Amino acid sequence: MKLTRQQFDQIVAGKTPVDGSPTKGRSKTKAAPQFKRRDPYEMNSLETEFALTYLDTRIRSGESVRYDFQPIRLVLARGLQYTPDFVEYTADGSQVFYEVKGRWMDDARAKIKVAANAYPAQFIAAMKNKKSEARVSGTWKFELIPGGGGWPIGHI
Repeated sequence: MKLTRQQFDQIVAGKTPVDGSPTKGRSKTKAAPQFKRRDPYEMNSLETEFALTYLDTRIRSGESVRYDFQPIRLVLARGLQYTPDFVEYTADGSQVFYEVKGRWMDDARAKIKVAANAYPAQFIAAMKNKKSEARVSGTWKFELIPGGGGWPIGHI
């Protein structure tokens, strides 16, 4: 479709839609739904549940000294970073990085594998068990991401 200068100016001014039909009686564009973006340093409900049901229990039992939520950003390559959900400081002085997932999306699994190979610490993915599995094996399913650290006996 070839536009005249006048049509082009009208489109730029917002007076005429691209298809050339008049704008009277119809909206120019539909407003995109507004989603409340959560603060990146604020826990979502799954992360909160993990902290309360698993990490706090480890602190009370003496296996862990403390944990922090997203305290560090690991540089994996130029322009590629990974922020673990939690860092747990265990009683023996080691660090364990936890990634809490409802499901794996995009490049998250690849990033945690690269981080596990690049940094000398344990990387563990925690996923909430389905209701049918929860009765048998507890609340969380853990996956050790192979790489830097070993799996201490009795950790999980």
